[in-house]
Amino acid sequence: MKKKLSFDKTAYKKSIVLCETTNTRAVKLTSQVLIDHSISFSKAYRHVPLFRRDKYRGASEVCIFSINRNEYTKARAAIRELPDTYLSRLVVNAI
Repeated sequence: MKKKLSFDKTAYKKSIVLCETTNTRAVKLTSQVLIDHSISFSKAYRHVPLFRRDKYRGASEVCIFSINRNEYTKARAAIRELPDTYLSRLVVNAI
């Protein structure tokens, strides 16, 4: 009897937010570092309302990086390789 393939229907629940930033250069460098370390991620841009832009220093959109929960420690170690000028522009979430 052949075994049936099963798919994880809750795969979307296993992704967590790694970091967010408003700097486009930091977005490019972070993407490149995650790709170099073979870490799968997704980027999403979120619009910032006018009354909350003071929190983001006037930026109109924020880039949010999401990764798989199992690769969190590997991704944090990879992000530490960024130059300090761009690392300070990332808001890294801690779990």
